[in-house]
Amino acid sequence: MDDCLSCPICFEPYSSNANIPLILICGHTLCSKCAETIYRTTQLICPQDRVYDYHSPDQLPRNITLLQILDHKPIKRINNPCQLHQTKKVKFYCISPCNIGFCSGCVITHQHHTWIDIFSAEANASFQRHIEDLFIKYREKADYAKYVKNNYENQLNIALADREYCENSIRRDFEIIRSVLQDKEKELINEVKSSAFNAEMSIEGKIIEFDEVCKEKDRKLRIIENVFRELNQYSEVEKMQKLTEIQLLLANEMSIEIPEYVEIANFSNIKANVIKNSKEIEKISLSIKASQKKSCFENGDDKQSFNPSNENLSLPQKRVKSEVYELT
Repeated sequence: MDDCLSCPICFEPYSSNANIPLILICGHTLCSKCAETIYRTTQLICPQDRVYDYHSPDQLPRNITLLQILDHKPIKRINNPCQLHQTKKVKFYCISPCNIGFCSGCVITHQHHTWIDIFSAEANASFQRHIEDLFIKYREKADYAKYVKNNYENQLNIALADREYCENSIRRDFEIIRSVLQDKEKELINEVKSSAFNAEMSIEGKIIEFDEVCKEKDRKLRIIENVFRELNQYSEVEKMQKLTEIQLLLANEMSIEIPEYVEIANFSNIKANVIKNSKEIEKISLSIKASQKKSCFENGDDKQSFNPSNENLSLPQKRVKSEVYELT
């Protein structure tokens, strides 16, 4: 009965103002909208028996009986109506790509889509099994994602532990190196101080010695200069006496040899040792910079001694610590 109250072409329900039911020459009915659409392109043809009607839509009579039935027919609410045809129930469901339910009148629209019959128990069971299989695969992917996440978390914990170990290893190694270098620094400074002190004492002795010589020479120079200034005040005899005295004084002074200058403190050897040690220390510093990162990852022993022959040390650490050993 409901099929008779809707157009067989558009499946829209008939009404007295929009989809007016029109009677064709064969006796079948269609709505005024579909009749006008067909008439604009070709002659009217019945969708049920394919009989041509040569009238225009305006010349077709209305189906008065059907309109009277519609006027007295109570409005019936349909559960789950088709979105396109509100008077028809949903019978099928388009899974892809539309994801909507549709009625039998929309089958042509969804003929190339993936759809199932909602009221088919076998189809529903098959579709449900398909969804369950997808759910199992999805859960496996979710479990794998958790597994990967846990692996990354473990890797992070290992990396943090390795970083902490490397930092502690570097601090420990540099504490050892700093201690050795500090001891070597004190040793070199004491060596320089000792050598310089002996030289300084000898030089100071020479300065005191020559200070006395210089004072004596200055005293005699002043005597001679005074004699020359006062020479015109003396008589000829006295003048000759004074000059003779000066001659004897100068002759005596000229006979006294002044010790030649001798370089007592020769720091060239000390400087050479300091430069040598400085170059060795610089070499060690460069070796530490080049090998410390690598050595902290190669070394797995947390208890190391300073002995460069320790088998637990990596090759870069042995090389650096051997150089420090040689320096000491």
